[in-house]
Amino acid sequence: VRESRELQEQSVRDALTGSYNRRKLEAFESAQRDAGWGVVNIDLDHFKQVNDRQGHDQGDQVLIEFTRFLDRCAGMGDAVVRLGGDEFALLLAGADEARLQEVVAKLSDGSMQAPCAFSMGSSLREEGESLSATLARADSRMYSVRAATRTSAPA
Repeated sequence: VRESRELQEQSVRDALTGSYNRRKLEAFESAQRDAGWGVVNIDLDHFKQVNDRQGHDQGDQVLIEFTRFLDRCAGMGDAVVRLGGDEFALLLAGADEARLQEVVAKLSDGSMQAPCAFSMGSSLREEGESLSATLARADSRMYSVRAATRTSAPA
C-alpha cells in the first residue's frame, strides 16, 4: 500500500523541480469541484537566455529555485504545477477574489527574491467553468500584461 502511494505521488511530480506536473490538474479539479479555485499562471521571462548564456545546469537550478519561491507563496491545499519548460501554475484551493489578490500581491512583492524575472496572469473560476478554461483565461491575461509591459518599456 505504501509503495502504491509512493508510485502515485511520483507520477504527479515533476522529476526536476519536485513540483506537481500536469497530471495534478485533473485531481485538483475533482477535489475542488464544489469549492472553486483561483489560478495564477506564471512564465519565466527570457529563460532561454539563461540556458544559452549560463548552461542548462544553471537553467535547471533556476527552475528548482523558482519552484521553491512559488512554494513559499502557496497556502495549505494549494498546488504548484510545472506545466512544462518554464511555465508554472499556482492552483489556489477554494479561493475567492481576496485570496487570489493576496497571492498575486505576495508574488509581486517577493519578485526581487525570485531567481529570475517572471510574468503572471490570474483568474478566478467562473460558475461551472473547467480548470482548463480558468487556466486559459489566466494565460491570456499573462500574455496581455507581458505585451503591455514590454511595449511600454523604454528601448
